[in-house]
Amino acid sequence: MKAKLYDKKGKQVGEIDLPIQFAEPERRDLIRRAFLAIMSHRYQPQGVEPMAGKRKVVELSKRRRRFRSIYGRGVSRTPRKVMYRLGASF
Repeated sequence: MKAKLYDKKGKQVGEIDLPIQFAEPERRDLIRRAFLAIMSHRYQPQGVEPMAGKRKVVELSKRRRRFRSIYGRGVSRTPRKVMYRLGASF
């Protein structure tokens, strides 16, 4: 297979022989695979935290009439001040 050579003005100067790899038929599946392999380097790797949803900051009593329960404080979610006497949550 031959390729034409051009100068800066666009005139044909000559021809050169191309390597044998240029004579092979193109395989779109390999082109796509190589493209995706290169583009996948741009993605930031992400993973799942193994302890997601299992962590808790404080152990709370959710019984209504128990000492230091979470009811009647005006808050609905954890974490809450449980062990200290200072503040509005005791």
